[in-house]
Amino acid sequence: MDRMEDTARASTGNDSQGKVAMVKQEGDEDPCKPLAAKATRKMILQKVARRRFTIRQNSVRRFRAGRAALLEVDGLWKKSNLVIGKTAFVRLCQSVASEIGGRRLRFEGAATDAIQEVCEAFLINYFTALNLIANHANRDTVMTTDAALLKQSMNVLGPTPNEKPTSD
Repeated sequence: MDRMEDTARASTGNDSQGKVAMVKQEGDEDPCKPLAAKATRKMILQKVARRRFTIRQNSVRRFRAGRAALLEVDGLWKKSNLVIGKTAFVRLCQSVASEIGGRRLRFEGAATDAIQEVCEAFLINYFTALNLIANHANRDTVMTTDAALLKQSMNVLGPTPNEKPTSD
């Protein structure tokens, strides 16, 4: 008779089918199950919970030298936005203009954007060419000799302060 008092009938919303749901009251223990089984089930649940919340530390992926940088460059190529910050580039433009002209010049926003796009395109092409020269020498590291060779082959940057211009 005790069993009948602990359970209650709950309506499932459609009484015509005659379904009955058993509702267990709080604090009640199931007399049919032994305590040892309850303890082992509780321990298993705790182990499962611990396994769920443990953080797995994956081994750090090691790339070949320069591979991570190339992946980053590839990601930047896919983006259309500029890499250098606008305020820093505007300050650079103003400092260069003041060195050349002697007074502070003002730039339009569209002008600085155009100059920035051209400068970034030049830098990307320059460093890509440096990387090709280093790869040609079977190296992953770009050296100053690569930059000197590229400068001679481009003949765009002009003579360095140590060099005298050649008269051809």
